Amino acid sequence: MAALGRERRRGALRVGLDVGRKTARILALSPAENGGYVLRGASAAELSDSLPVEKALRNLWAGLGTRPAGVHCNLGPAKVIVHEAQFPEMPQEDIRSAARIEVGQLIPDVEGMILDFQVIGRFSTAEGSQVGVLIVAAPREAVSARVELLSRARLQALSVVPDGIALANAVAVLRPPEGRAELVLDIGEEATTLVAVMPGAEAVAPVVRYVPGGLRLLAAGEAAPRDTKQSQAEKEQWLQQVERSVEFASGKLGAAAQHILVVGHGADSAELLEWGKQNLAIPLYRWNPLKSLERGRGAPSQQFVKEHGPHMAVAAGLALMEER
Repeated sequence: MAALGRERRRGALRVGLDVGRKTARILALSPAENGGYVLRGASAAELSDSLPVEKALRNLWAGLGTRPAGVHCNLGPAKVIVHEAQFPEMPQEDIRSAARIEVGQLIPDVEGMILDFQVIGRFSTAEGSQVGVLIVAAPREAVSARVELLSRARLQALSVVPDGIALANAVAVLRPPEGRAELVLDIGEEATTLVAVMPGAEAVAPVVRYVPGGLRLLAAGEAAPRDTKQSQAEKEQWLQQVERSVEFASGKLGAAAQHILVVGHGADSAELLEWGKQNLAIPLYRWNPLKSLERGRGAPSQQFVKEHGPHMAVAAGLALMEER
């Protein structure tokens, strides 16, 4: 599992693959000469019992019309630890050992986790040189299952990345914050992810918070009136958890949010955006990361970009893993 990117391969095609419960999305891009990025392909496929997931992934891959080296794939639903730590300056392998000890203090089954880390800053203190480290740990079983799925689809996994880290990467590369943190809510059908990213000049790890419940929970009650009370309670619980996550991120990063960008299924609901704005008391805006990319040969139609762009945020962050 890779938490953050690897070295930049100029001119090479980068591919991000986001496999969800009902939909799989693929996005291909390449660096532009002006320092930006060129969209070279993007598509989505509905997953169903009648079509094996690996077959759907092969179809998406074939639809790119090119043969990249491999894909950066999301991890999917799994309990992931995203933790920031500070250690004395030391060799990389010693940092890895220290990071494993740090994670071992947070959870009992550290041997059941695959761990990765990235140094995000260096600074001096009275005790000497220190390094700030972003640590990401994910269940070994979940990572292995995703790698096996890609193997069945005959795709090479360049990295397997937690969805929240991929989303934070999309923000950091395509909409780098200036002056204060940028907050993004990815509201799916059954889960919500909040990420907060600080300006690149500040050596602060992104905040990643996972909240159970999503658009399907918020739409409940209309289809099942007899469950209205329970549905309303679940909505209120979801809102409270989102509010706490926003407060935590603001406190952690030392700056209150001026607005929140929304991606995923929630970005398609003007009603939800208005409801969230009223309840969170913070403006919510639909974010389309594909509009930050130049169009190249193989790029999807403008209509696809308009309709599906907010759903491609994780895939875009995955394709950009090598750019950080």
